[in-house]
Amino acid sequence: MTNYDFSPVKELMQDFTERREIPGVDITVSVGYTPVYRYMTGFADREACRRIDENTRFFLFSASKPITCASVLRLVERGLIDLKAPLAAYMPEFAHPIIEDGKSKPHEANNPITVRDLFCMTNGYSYEYLFCDSNIGIRQGLPCPTVATVRQLAELPIRFEPHTNFAYGLGHDMLAALAEVVTGKKFRDYLKEEVFEPLGMENSHMHVTSEDFGKLAKLYEMNGKGKTQPAANPNNPFILGEEYDSGGAGIISCPADYIKFATAMTNLGTSADGYALLKPETVELMRKPHLKADEQEGFKACNLPGYSYGLGVRTHIKPAESGRLSPVGEFGWDGAAGAFVSFDPQNKISIVYMQSVYNTPHAVNHKDLINTVYRCLGF
Repeated sequence: MTNYDFSPVKELMQDFTERREIPGVDITVSVGYTPVYRYMTGFADREACRRIDENTRFFLFSASKPITCASVLRLVERGLIDLKAPLAAYMPEFAHPIIEDGKSKPHEANNPITVRDLFCMTNGYSYEYLFCDSNIGIRQGLPCPTVATVRQLAELPIRFEPHTNFAYGLGHDMLAALAEVVTGKKFRDYLKEEVFEPLGMENSHMHVTSEDFGKLAKLYEMNGKGKTQPAANPNNPFILGEEYDSGGAGIISCPADYIKFATAMTNLGTSADGYALLKPETVELMRKPHLKADEQEGFKACNLPGYSYGLGVRTHIKPAESGRLSPVGEFGWDGAAGAFVSFDPQNKISIVYMQSVYNTPHAVNHKDLINTVYRCLGF
């Protein structure tokens, strides 16, 4: 650790747990490859009086997305996947997508769904398919193999013409299936071999295992009165079955592990131990704003003013609009239960924060968090 004064971050974390109703929090910050701050406080399970500690693991939910997208970009680097290619080149079921946009009769799309559309959420498959009558999990039934389940999406309509709009949804689950198709491996095994083991992320994986017993943070939700209570569903609802590897929301990890991935991304693809996770030009492509004007309109629903979307990550484009102290080009994402990750190649700053509560005011909390960290670092 260094001589930075992080007492304001500690005070903010205490505010999160004492005033903002978050049972427990864990944050780690690195500059370059050097850890400069780590703090945890509160409870992993409030009812059982089990406190957050170094062994606590969290459902990442959508903070899984940067890991999934980086792993699939490795396949792009190897020439096994082409970003510009139609998805149907790898999964023929998606050759003739049907559009139901509520404005006209169902009709076949003019544009193919491309691999890029999966990364950029411009494919038309929103998350509503997991939580409505056309739930692909219910239709498939347990154990929901990843490829077979994603292939069933081809039977369902998309919401708009591909690469004309943005809708947060299943694109990164579809990337996991695509990775399985081209590698012949389960996505969980591919991640272990290509990301977790080389980076030394020993406590990161998909699906709850016996090793997680007594270590996984309990899920909470904030009710309409601003109070937290145990979540109605104690499990991750995005994991449809024991064989469904959700690239978009299925990873379990902890800050001490995730910071190893984060510092690799911040340092343009190379880990502290010299593992080449991605080429520098691939990281630059990942954090480049990829949305056209019409797609950027759809991205406004993510409530991230001053940001655009790259290949599976938010990317900072207008600090004056965001009110955040991070520079243009800072990138990352967050998760449904409040996890937040930030990669800043310009200043070599990596931030990983985890909590386990749905429906907290994530945008406000994360803005407070990133700005407090940057002020402590002299910005």
